[in-house]
Amino acid sequence: MFAESERASELNQDIINLEHAMHEILHRFCLEGLRPPVERKMASHIVGNPRMGPKGELKFALESFWDGKSTAEDLKKVSVDLRSSIWKQMSDAGIKYIPINQRRI
Repeated sequence: MFAESERASELNQDIINLEHAMHEILHRFCLEGLRPPVERKMASHIVGNPRMGPKGELKFALESFWDGKSTAEDLKKVSVDLRSSIWKQMSDAGIKYIPINQRRI
């Protein structure tokens, strides 16, 4: 039983030594400006975004349509352009899961 306990202690020490060695290797990579051999990226998503646009573009287009100053095609164009620009902005920001089923006109 003492031998098993001693062996377990040796294994724990081996694990600690390996962890220290790995830390030392990663530290050298950082000092030399190199990337570690394995790079993990976190997947991100966003629950929603302002549907009216950052400056209320869709709101103003809708009000213009209601006032008869623009057509339905103009309103749809603003909506499509706004949606695509927001999707591109989220994609450029590195968001992996982009919500696409947001209610818009």
